[in-house]
Amino acid sequence: MRIDLSRLHTERESMRKVLGHLGSNKISLRRGAAASDKLQRYLADVSDVFFAEARYGFDNSEILQLAYGLDDLVTEGDRPGLERALSGARRSVQQKVGQVSAPQGNQGNLYFIHIEALGIGEGARPMSERKEVNIKNSTVQGSQVAIDMRIGAVTNRIDGAAVDDSLNEKLKELAAAVHEVTGKISGGDAENVTRDLEMLVAEATAPNPRPTAMKRLGQGLIETAKAIGEIGQPIVGLVGAIIALF
Repeated sequence: MRIDLSRLHTERESMRKVLGHLGSNKISLRRGAAASDKLQRYLADVSDVFFAEARYGFDNSEILQLAYGLDDLVTEGDRPGLERALSGARRSVQQKVGQVSAPQGNQGNLYFIHIEALGIGEGARPMSERKEVNIKNSTVQGSQVAIDMRIGAVTNRIDGAAVDDSLNEKLKELAAAVHEVTGKISGGDAENVTRDLEMLVAEATAPNPRPTAMKRLGQGLIETAKAIGEIGQPIVGLVGAIIALF
């Protein structure tokens, strides 16, 4: 289930980026262009994923209900631009994207998820045998499961990155260290350290990572780790080792 959730989360976040770029006119659809045809196939295929009843042997219906209830794929600011960008797309693509990007609103539903032994990396901490997470009114209460999904997506990004072995190893150690501490700190601190991890790994695994950006992002994660106290010290050391590689 963890892998299925991570894949769905990764595909949803990728879709969010693409739709955001379309809405802000960073990328565009040009009728008849080969690249536009590929983009339309991608939009159609990923939209189908979000409405599939089963995937990888799992019933997706409740998982997708949960994912859709958390937030919208498209911001209100980008929505008019997205509609303009899709005006030249195939009708079927417009309909599918319209379905997945429709505002979710306040659904007011309450979900209970029971998870056993969810962990990431070497020596990953098991969660309690019956970890109950309440999700209501598009707000995650006890949101370790959401943090786990995001760090799982970070780990997948590291696995797929074309980086040298030493950097790959240190980034994985960092992801595991962040995951370890998120279960021991407040929700706000867990959100901050996870967000800093995501930004650092995104830069480190980019085709041409910028040393100055790595230092800036690394310093941000170091400050966040220091703020959570002694348990953040392993993160401080790992970030220093990673920055030294650039």
